[in-house]
Amino acid sequence: MFGIIFLWLLWCLLHSALIARTITSRIAQLPGPWPSLYRIAYNAFSLATLLPLAWISHSFPQKPLVLPLWFFLVQVFLLTYALFLFAAGARQYSLADFSGWKQWQRYRRREASSGPEPLRTKGILRHIRHPWYAAALALLWAFPLTDLNLIIRSILSIYIVAGSLLEERKLAIIHGERYRAYTRVTPRFFPWKFFMRN
Repeated sequence: MFGIIFLWLLWCLLHSALIARTITSRIAQLPGPWPSLYRIAYNAFSLATLLPLAWISHSFPQKPLVLPLWFFLVQVFLLTYALFLFAAGARQYSLADFSGWKQWQRYRRREASSGPEPLRTKGILRHIRHPWYAAALALLWAFPLTDLNLIIRSILSIYIVAGSLLEERKLAIIHGERYRAYTRVTPRFFPWKFFMRN
């Protein structure tokens, strides 16, 4: 079990390191197609390392946790919330940009980089700053728990929260006071202000 936990910690560390500004800024200075291919390669590497690790973890002997019935209702809510946030976030984010396909197509057409993405605050982003991070968090806890995946999901939850903080630091550098003002009025993961207004 400790070996699997170590591998998950290593995956989180490596996944974060490869998207850190120190790495991406160096990649951006490389000649040729490498800057435009980096996002695609990063996503492919992340998926190629995540799937075997998830399979190994799933195959490892585990003891199911006995939870009260009300927790099942919580999990149904979390699954519904996750699906809603993924769909609502997809209406605001560019999936082509997220996957790296947009950058590659721009390079193939010999188009200059359009710079950083504009600050988006419409749709679901009016109520929550990180819909996809929040959806990932909710999805982690929306399924049955065992002694092993309880630890793994706790690690991944910490990783997601840390990732949102790093993302906010990057956005504050790019957008300055506009983004800092946005964070002061918009919750991070749950739209509690929306319910207080209604």
